[in-house]
Amino acid sequence: MDEPAWSPNGDQIAFAHVPLMRKDLPKGTICTMNRFGGELRQIVSEKGRRVSQPAWSPDGEELLYQQKIGNHTQLFKINLRTGQTQKLTRGDHNFCADWFDPGVLPVQPTKQTLTTTWAEVKKE
Repeated sequence: MDEPAWSPNGDQIAFAHVPLMRKDLPKGTICTMNRFGGELRQIVSEKGRRVSQPAWSPDGEELLYQQKIGNHTQLFKINLRTGQTQKLTRGDHNFCADWFDPGVLPVQPTKQTLTTTWAEVKKE
């Protein structure tokens, strides 16, 4: 198991599995399993080159991952229900994709999200 990532609800873990057949051509896959080590599921086929860096979507329905294609590393998204894969990048090297959940950052500031300036802290 390499590069583990817990699902948003903590029920599953995704990880890269890279069996080294030949050191110059590692293949790999992304797998998931439940928190108790059961229900092992292969998510990405081992047909291609090294697959790594799984990252869960905020709703837990998709995973991002990176895969070596030719001499470049590309980012992909896979729907865990349908298995549909989408290539997100082209050319050059792309690494360590992650999700952004706009619901975490409100458009209108609230009292809880406002930062306190140093001068106000010193007054207290």
